[in-house]
Amino acid sequence: MITGWADSMRARLLLAGVAFGALACSDAQASELERVANSIYPEQSDRGWSGFYLGAATGVTADKTDYFVTAPVGNTFVSSPGEFTDTGIIGGLYAGYDFDLGDFVIGFEGDIAALGGISQEDYFFGAKTDETISESIDWLATLRARAGYGSDQYLVYLTGGLTAGHVNADYNYSNTVITTFSYDGSASGFEFGWVLGAGIETRLDSRWSVRAEFMHVDLNDTTLSAFNAFNGVTNTVRFENELDIARVGLTFRY
Repeated sequence: MITGWADSMRARLLLAGVAFGALACSDAQASELERVANSIYPEQSDRGWSGFYLGAATGVTADKTDYFVTAPVGNTFVSSPGEFTDTGIIGGLYAGYDFDLGDFVIGFEGDIAALGGISQEDYFFGAKTDETISESIDWLATLRARAGYGSDQYLVYLTGGLTAGHVNADYNYSNTVITTFSYDGSASGFEFGWVLGAGIETRLDSRWSVRAEFMHVDLNDTTLSAFNAFNGVTNTVRFENELDIARVGLTFRY
């Protein structure tokens, strides 16, 4: 009887050992599989740069506008150059998609923004003669590529692409020395061009980040005609449109 009981205990111990060994092997295999999976598919939530995002940005602008007024002087037309600069504000929305390739991050982004501020020059040539030239960009949209270095916390990038802006331009020249006459003209429409810039973005957590960036915008020229109904002569004014933007943004990543 004692021998039977000992044999039964040895059998139970053997079964328990086999079960424990199988469980240990199973845990080891699971750990190994997890290690291999993590090496192939690294955890992205710790970095947070891959995927779709959207955000809002605001900042300031610096307009630099060169203009050329072509007007009759005697029997010829003479082009007189001028320049004005002005500052304004900008605010809008942006959206894009990034691909995290390790230390290198690439992506694309589009944005649309409203601008405030107007560039204007007033010239007074005496009590009865004056000239007013003004130009403004009230809407701006860009479609750009982004590429740069991304760490767990920071993304430093360059950006560049295409841009479109809605430009308003006006010109008025009046003379009432002997008889009243004036040149009046305006132009309004979209101009297209290019944009280049750079920025830095830092993560607040796995979803939110903040950025600061600078961009230079160069739009096509705007030309208007100013007709003088008194003598039937037309002046032309050509504006060269350039814009510098410094802004900050808040981004949410999906």
